[in-house]
Amino acid sequence: KGRLLILNSPYLVRWIICMIQIKNLNVFLNKRKVLNDINFNINFGDCIGLVGPNGSGKTILLRSISNIYKNNSITYTENEKIKYIGSLNVGTNSSLSIVENIIRIIRLHGVKNINLKEISHLISEFDLDRFKNHIFGELSQGYRLRVQIIAFLLIKYNALCLDEFIGFGDKYIIRNFKEVLSNKLNS
Repeated sequence: KGRLLILNSPYLVRWIICMIQIKNLNVFLNKRKVLNDINFNINFGDCIGLVGPNGSGKTILLRSISNIYKNNSITYTENEKIKYIGSLNVGTNSSLSIVENIIRIIRLHGVKNINLKEISHLISEFDLDRFKNHIFGELSQGYRLRVQIIAFLLIKYNALCLDEFIGFGDKYIIRNFKEVLSNKLNS
């Protein structure tokens, strides 16, 4: 079963593994129309990117695709389990270790069966072994980002929308995230 990944980020390839149709999408916030008659299809295998200036509606579109903003203008090929991730450190606790935070985040997203072997493998993949027992709050922003990425790779979903999540990551994080996610999507 494939997964969908839509990113509001200029740095990563966008993987599309399902079909989404957006037809005459209009979104109002505080009685103001913020998206006006949006129409497009995302087909199997398409690569997409959202590009535009601040305030142009990219985040609102991602939230609409994720059903945070409910509407009848978006249809999916099947009942999709979509996750929207819009900010770094959501669900983390600065006084817990890396492993404890990964477990905390994935539990908050409904994961019941924790696979410590998979967590350990991803910690190694993202070169965090030496920080495994460090307190999350003592890590640099880049290492915190790696912890978040590991957690999101462990969450079960059909679709994941990441909004400006990776825009400040270094080349190592971006390359590693692309490789690990690509392997996960192909498995």
